Amino acid sequence: TYESLAPAAPSNVQITDAQTEGKLTVDWDAVSDATGYYVYRAESSGSAKADYTQVADVTSPPYTDVGLDDNQQYFYRVTSENQNGESDLSAEVNATTVLPSASDVNRTIRGANVEVNWNNDTNLGELEVQRSTDGFQTVETVESGLPGNTPSFLDRGPQRSQQVEYRVVRQDGNDTAESAPVQVELPTFAEIVNPGIGRKNKPRFNAVGVPSSASSVRFYRAIGQQPVFPDEYTLLEESSTKISDFEDLDAPNDQYVTYAFTSVDSNGNESDPDIRQTFVPPQDATVVNMNEDT
Repeated sequence: TYESLAPAAPSNVQITDAQTEGKLTVDWDAVSDATGYYVYRAESSGSAKADYTQVADVTSPPYTDVGLDDNQQYFYRVTSENQNGESDLSAEVNATTVLPSASDVNRTIRGANVEVNWNNDTNLGELEVQRSTDGFQTVETVESGLPGNTPSFLDRGPQRSQQVEYRVVRQDGNDTAESAPVQVELPTFAEIVNPGIGRKNKPRFNAVGVPSSASSVRFYRAIGQQPVFPDEYTLLEESSTKISDFEDLDAPNDQYVTYAFTSVDSNGNESDPDIRQTFVPPQDATVVNMNEDT
């Protein structure tokens, strides 16, 4: 007589993919007389089958375990089975799922500031926003300790006329995950020459130059002494060449008028405004000069 034996336990069990968010792939060598395999998982190391939960019944290796928590350690064992029964447990393997980085990082210039925003579907750990002007050979941390589910940050401190990169770093314990960097070109102010009052006591600008880092300049007007940019301004002109000898003949007399000049780069990013304000006198009044509003 021959004794019917269960198959041998799988050997060479290993985690072959631990780099995909929320997934771990368990692989092993096939057993010659096995017709299927059971995969067992736990969140702490175990020694007996009762220490694990069966998560799969498959006919061949490998097995990809999906829907797992981020940055969580998992422990696995595998058994083989056939018509004669189930094998002993394999050797135990373990791996930790990846800590997700912020994805789709983007940026928007808002006046003198840069808003950095990103997709965020987890609240793990804390976030740090980093800035660099040399490809992250040197790194400046502009904000740290942000809650893990924070979706954006407004950087109020970048210098103008330079290319800046941002990235978002997630930190959870000793683990870190860096986002892909995003670049932004910060245009300079428009260059304003000899503002003053021209014919009929209307505001006049001898020249508004286009900086080398910009593709155009925009020229706005608002009525009043403290208008909010850009909400309370009207765009008067946009030009890719120097605006020469411009007079605002439609400016109302006997009122305060405020002008804003901005530069725009080839990506449509607009610089913070250079604000100039004047009181436009009656047409027959003495001429006054225009001052910069600081």
